Amino acid sequence: MPDAPSNPGPSPAAGGPPVGGWRLPVRIRVPERDELLAMALATLAVGLVLGLAIGPGLGTAGRVLPVISAPLAQLPITPEVSDESSPETTLPVLAAPAGSDPGAAPIPLAPAPVTLAAVPVTPEAPPDPAPASPPPSSSPAPPDTPDPAPPAVPDGLPISGTVLASSVNGKSFSVADSSGNLQTVFSDFPPEPGARISTTVLPLVNGTFSEYGGRRTLATRERATVRGMISYVDAELGVLVLSNRGTSLPLDGSAVANELVPPSNPVDPEALPPLGDGDWVKVSLVLVDPELKQASENRGAFAAAADLEPSPEKLNADPDPATGRPDFGLRIESLERLDETATRIELTGKLLTLDRRAGRLLMSADSVGLLDRTIEITTPSGFDFSGVKKGRVYSATVRLTAAGELRLTGFSPGYSGRAADDRTEVFGEQGF
Repeated sequence: MPDAPSNPGPSPAAGGPPVGGWRLPVRIRVPERDELLAMALATLAVGLVLGLAIGPGLGTAGRVLPVISAPLAQLPITPEVSDESSPETTLPVLAAPAGSDPGAAPIPLAPAPVTLAAVPVTPEAPPDPAPASPPPSSSPAPPDTPDPAPPAVPDGLPISGTVLASSVNGKSFSVADSSGNLQTVFSDFPPEPGARISTTVLPLVNGTFSEYGGRRTLATRERATVRGMISYVDAELGVLVLSNRGTSLPLDGSAVANELVPPSNPVDPEALPPLGDGDWVKVSLVLVDPELKQASENRGAFAAAADLEPSPEKLNADPDPATGRPDFGLRIESLERLDETATRIELTGKLLTLDRRAGRLLMSADSVGLLDRTIEITTPSGFDFSGVKKGRVYSATVRLTAAGELRLTGFSPGYSGRAADDRTEVFGEQGF
């Protein structure tokens, strides 16, 4: 057993009542309640200041921030003995625990050193900068103007039929289309009469057509069926003229001569009046000479006669040896009257005479120039003669008055496709 300590400690009067025969070496004063409250508030204030200092740095990337770090595995605890001569430092001291040597030196409480470690923060790549917005303009930007569209290409109209007559000088041809209508087409290279063709055309202002392209010759025909309006009848000669806008064709009507003269028995209820101007008919034609071409020694209905003056000797260069009658190249085989009578009559021919003072025009009865017959037309007061020239082919629309006169209601050029499509040259009802 160890010997009893030689120093029993201070007297009871100096340190208070003994504890188990021992006294505490110091006196510990219990703080008052107000002091404890002040210490708690000071602790909270220190924590708040540290939070405000550290918090913003933790939320910003790209910087190295000082962080308080004290890992136990890396920071050694090194006790330090305070310098008693320094009045600024006073460390609390604990007495030796119970049961230990009372003469042992008290153990001071040394604070563990705090190390500030720099923790690198990996910077993040900054986002791509947004494109700069253009400065606001005082005036609104004009709307985008689209590029001008290329000029529209016309589609054209398909037409097919049998060519009845052609004019090289007039650069046009007359065709009985697939519906049987008589049409006029302007072309730089007219096809041969009798040809069965298929082509594409464009409509012109005055109601005729211009060939657009893509012509094909399908066959050669010796017969054709066509409908049109009668614009002239010569019962003595046995000739009638079949017309539509731009064309007036003379036809050999000897096979239907009885249709051209008054009936022998006028009181017969089944008797029909003679064919006259404005009657619509459907005729079956025989192309007497489909291969007939223009030549000085042989002119027929297929000849280009726009440049010819009508005269008796040009009725026919080669009369039919059997009958001695003029051979126009188109002979009526059969005729059917249609239940239509036009109030307006279409006719086309060469302008032979114009009388501005009297307001009269004198035109040939056919557009081919084979008939030595003329038609007289009266003009209205507003008709402009300034652009009208003799010797050219024109298309006229006329009305039969009660006095038996042909009154002009429409007028347009028929000597070229360009003129036929000029609105300034078109008068009255022939403008569309």
